[in-house]
Amino acid sequence: MSLSSRRISGIAACCLGLCLSVAVTPAQAQKSTPRAHYMRHCVGCHLPDGTGFPPEVPNLGKGFSFLVDSPEGRNFITRVPGVTGVPLSADETAELLNWMVEKFYPAGARYAEFTADDVLQGRQQPLYDPITYRRRLFPEYEG
Repeated sequence: MSLSSRRISGIAACCLGLCLSVAVTPAQAQKSTPRAHYMRHCVGCHLPDGTGFPPEVPNLGKGFSFLVDSPEGRNFITRVPGVTGVPLSADETAELLNWMVEKFYPAGARYAEFTADDVLQGRQQPLYDPITYRRRLFPEYEG
């Protein structure tokens, strides 16, 4: 007894649908942490330890505080392509930025947390050439 190709296709489609439905459940999607978002969206350029590829991709541990401590630097951070183009909500992006500051900023330092409003404002004015902009705005910054 052989199965028709139509029946085999139907069974395969059902199996594929079942596999896709359990691959990422809504509960799992909600468990995404800022660290997981960093590993998914930032680590390709900034590397797991935040060292990046200075001066083009800043070392988050070396020079991040310079950017976080000034209004111009905070504005710059919220406008870079990795922030304006990341497929996360503004709240998730703000959480990610705050996690990055906590992870790479000097221990015990105080800073103003990024907010969803900060992220939304940055997304309205994305930087298309952040390296040139950063060099002009912060000539002493070496990354």
